Amino acid sequence: MMEIIGGILGDCLSVKGVAVSGTATGVVTTAIGKMMAKRHNMLREIVLSELRQGNFENVDQDELVAIFFRLIRDAEEGAARNNLRLMTRVINGMAEKKELTAPSFLKYANILASLTEDEITALGIMVRYKDVTDNKGIKERAAELERQVPHSESVLQALMRTGLIKMKTNTLADLSEGTYKFCLSPLMDEILKYIPDMASIMKEAA
Repeated sequence: MMEIIGGILGDCLSVKGVAVSGTATGVVTTAIGKMMAKRHNMLREIVLSELRQGNFENVDQDELVAIFFRLIRDAEEGAARNNLRLMTRVINGMAEKKELTAPSFLKYANILASLTEDEITALGIMVRYKDVTDNKGIKERAAELERQVPHSESVLQALMRTGLIKMKTNTLADLSEGTYKFCLSPLMDEILKYIPDMASIMKEAA
């Protein structure tokens, strides 16, 4: 299966190429070509690494082409390695559950591609503490966020744009401020369905 995955991705990369304006100088053209080649190689490495044990027998190849073109676009536009790793893990999980189509993947791709490194770190901590409900555990989560994520409350507020976290509706009186008032959303639960070990993955990414 990896030969098929590698072949489809290689074909997509070949078709995509690098288009440069005719007014660009040779130096600029060369620099852009090197930059794009580096990003393409990074994506190829991530895809072949993360999808090597995936089951894609029931996935239409046209859907894979559309998905890979999306990954290529994100890589070319500067998506970081950790973002691309998370996206490929979602692809793998959706394929395993026989739910992988281009439209269904794009629902999560738009979100995962936009995450900053601090947001990935914060999400990793939130996921690791997702089953904690007691005051002690919630305070430990807040302490870890404070240690690992600069301006953690602002980062969590920014993450609300993604729909991956939300504000608690029922918050204990003594835990109603700062990072205590945030929790994971149903949308994040959907992603965790495809990546059940996401806590360890995001810890590694952080």
